[in-house]
Amino acid sequence: IGTHEIGLQRNGSRAALLALDTCYGLGLENFLHYADHVAKVTADDVREVARKIINFDRSALAVVGP
Repeated sequence: IGTHEIGLQRNGSRAALLALDTCYGLGLENFLHYADHVAKVTADDVREVARKIINFDRSALAVVGP
């Protein structure tokens, strides 16, 4: 969230964000509510989306150590 806020200090970044929000139909004020939207995401929300898009039958486990 902090990086997002810092990015909004640059005019070019803000313009790009506004353009994308407009293309996605989110409205020009969507960026003002970014932190609120992120804060509402729960661990269960993330798990649900992961179950939908990750094929665990075709996954690989990698263990890295010293």
